[in-house]
Amino acid sequence: MARKPALSTDKLKDLGAEKLAQLVLDEAERNAGFRRQVKAALAGRLGRRP
Repeated sequence: MARKPALSTDKLKDLGAEKLAQLVLDEAERNAGFRRQVKAALAGRLGRRP
């Protein structure tokens, strides 16, 4: 059986911002807890409270 590649920061960076953004949006649609984390991260980046 083929081995799954391990996740790493470098491998995720290689996907590019657009692909990663789409993966985040897809997961945020399915997972309310993850959606809250993403919103909080975005609010923090913009200097706002979630």
